[in-house]
Amino acid sequence: MKTAWTGRRRRTLRHGLLVAALAVAGVTVSSASMQTAGADTSPATVSDAAPVAGLRPAERVSAPRLVSPRTEVLQAGVVGINKVNDTFPQTDISVAAIAEVGDTIYVGGKFTQVEIAATGQRIGQRFLAAFDRSTGAWIDSFRPQIDGNVWDLKATGDGRLIVAGQFSSVNGRPNTTGVAMLDAASGALDPTWRVSLGLTGAPRWPIARALDIEDGYVYIGGNFTRITGSDNRTTQVIQAARVRLDTGRVDPSFVPDFGGIVFDIDAALGRVYVAGNFLFVNGAESIGIGILNASDGSRVAGLRPPVRTSDEITRNYQQAVLVLDGQVWQAGSEHSRQVYRRSDHALIRSWISDPFGDGQALAILNGVVYSGSHASGATRLYQDARRWPGLDGATSSKPIVWMEAFNSAVPEHLAWNPQIGSRNGEGSWELFADSTGCLWTGGDFNRGSFDGATPRYVQGFAKFCAS
Repeated sequence: MKTAWTGRRRRTLRHGLLVAALAVAGVTVSSASMQTAGADTSPATVSDAAPVAGLRPAERVSAPRLVSPRTEVLQAGVVGINKVNDTFPQTDISVAAIAEVGDTIYVGGKFTQVEIAATGQRIGQRFLAAFDRSTGAWIDSFRPQIDGNVWDLKATGDGRLIVAGQFSSVNGRPNTTGVAMLDAASGALDPTWRVSLGLTGAPRWPIARALDIEDGYVYIGGNFTRITGSDNRTTQVIQAARVRLDTGRVDPSFVPDFGGIVFDIDAALGRVYVAGNFLFVNGAESIGIGILNASDGSRVAGLRPPVRTSDEITRNYQQAVLVLDGQVWQAGSEHSRQVYRRSDHALIRSWISDPFGDGQALAILNGVVYSGSHASGATRLYQDARRWPGLDGATSSKPIVWMEAFNSAVPEHLAWNPQIGSRNGEGSWELFADSTGCLWTGGDFNRGSFDGATPRYVQGFAKFCAS
């Protein structure tokens, strides 16, 4: 049965910026191709009446356990937004990345200062900072010097931290453009691991928007056309590459071709899932999501096309992807969160928010998939909707703000709304589940939950723990 819902239509600032990103990446989109006769909204789907086995063994739980909607008390935060040498100046966020090494949380982004909650003191530490996982206190012994925005962070498991973003150097050292490996305790560069990116024919710096580590490789995605490894060999690539985690050498056998910018990567179970603002992968149409064989970067054959929520080709970019054993979760435009069956990419279930809220981040914790978005005000999430703005197929809806929660075992939207404020309406651009069972989020946040009439301190990032 088709249910008609009405809601205000909104064209976000991100659309114009992301269409421009295609041009930055060297992709030409004709005016005719920007409108299609009709989006593919009816591929084979999986019934949502039965449970779907979609969790990695470590994440399987008898029932999903939500974190509290109340923010934890933190002793410090980050402020400021750098827009110099920034491909995405309209994305007004301070925090874009969070990682954990030991009992330390690392925060990366566009911020320019660390702020101490108790005093309001601000210290000039740009783009990357460290905080105590328990208290949120700033760790002032970690002071790496980076000259541009940080977009992603990954812990290596052996006390090191990989940093990705739009910068030309780290700690003043050469051959550290876009990617660097740091000692997580001191912030010093790893002397044996050196990777650097380049961008041919463009005045702007290259950008690494996404990192993932799988099977001894570091996967890197963004907007770049060259990558140089620790052996000083340079390989021509198109928006994505991988290097050895142990040596930093580029793998020349993995050279996929993305017709646009890569925003997120999740390599798992022999495949590499890539989300971004692209129209083609390896020369074939693949809008917003690419699914590759990890062996050689070729496209996985026999998969169903993703459900497009808009008739406009350029409004179907995806910003986040999360792979579980039997499921693939995607979040992006238009205002969509979707879960697919991993085996053949058949749609299991979909949700669309209205009037606001592209999906921007994904994470799983205790059987719950969390999504970050810029859903604000009177926004509701419409379960089973497949189109925006029409909301075709919607069966129910719940109010949402900045973040959403889903039962992953039987995919459904859960009633959970974080008590948090957004400075610029950007909401959540990063979600990270730490080893103690708490959920961290980053974006443009500037207020936590209330104790009576007093809001808890939050600047840039926030933490939610057990309910």
